[in-house]
Amino acid sequence: MKKLNWGILGLGSIATSFAASFCVEDAQIYAAGSRTLEKAEQFAKEHGIEKAYGSYDELLKDPAIDVVYIATPHSHHADLIMKSLENNKHVLCEKAIVMNTKQLDAAMKLASEKQLVLAEAMTIYHMPLYQELKKRVADGSLGKLKMIQVSFETGVDEQAGIILKNDENEMATIAITFRAKMPKQGIVAFEKGYFTVNDFPRADKATFTHPDGSVEQIQVGDTNQALNYEVRHFNDTVRTKKDTLSLDLTHDVMEI
Repeated sequence: MKKLNWGILGLGSIATSFAASFCVEDAQIYAAGSRTLEKAEQFAKEHGIEKAYGSYDELLKDPAIDVVYIATPHSHHADLIMKSLENNKHVLCEKAIVMNTKQLDAAMKLASEKQLVLAEAMTIYHMPLYQELKKRVADGSLGKLKMIQVSFETGVDEQAGIILKNDENEMATIAITFRAKMPKQGIVAFEKGYFTVNDFPRADKATFTHPDGSVEQIQVGDTNQALNYEVRHFNDTVRTKKDTLSLDLTHDVMEI
C-alpha cells in the first residue's frame, strides 16, 4: 500500500505537536510549508521531513502531496482550504475550520465536486473512548438523554454561559472562561445514570454513576495517541470513501 504523503501549512506550536506525535503505518509527513524558507527548513530538519517550502503556494503545487494539514491562524483557513482543494489535495484543517457557515458551505461544495476529503481537526471525534460510550447508549438501557453539562478553560473566550435546548427536550449548559481556572469536564446525564469525562477533548477514561450511587470506571484508548487516531480515521476515509470524520457535526456547531 502506497503511503499517503502529508504536507503541513503553518509551522507553529500546534504543527509542532502534530509532527512530533505523527506515527501511522500508511502515511508520512512529506513536506513542511511556511512563509519563510528558513523556518520551513528548520522545521523539516527537526522532524525528519523530506521537503521544505518557503511559501504555501509552492507546497500546494507539489503533485506528490496527497493531504494538506492546515495549522495557520484560523483567519487564513478558508483561503488555504480553497487553494488546497483547487490543487486536488485532501484537507485536514485545525479548528475553528473557518470563520462562518458561508465559508464552510463553499469549502464543502468544492470538496464534494472534486471528490476530496475535508475535515476539521477535532480529536474528540476520534477517541476510542467515545465509540465505547456510544455503544453503551445505543441499546437504550440508560433511558433518554436529559442533560449535558460542560465546562472548559479555553484561553480564548473571556467568560460565557450558554444554555441550549433541542426539539427532543434535551438540554445542555456550557460554561467557558479564562478569568478563572475550571476543569475540562463533561457530564452526560440519562434517566438511569450519567457519564463523567474529565479532560474530554482527548479523554481515555470516563466514569458511569448508577442511580444507586455506585460508580463504574471505563478506560479505552490512549490520550497520547489522540492525533494519530485522527490521522488514521482521515486516511481511512481517503482510501475507502467511508466517512468517519463528522464534518456534519462541525457544520452544526458553525451554524449555532
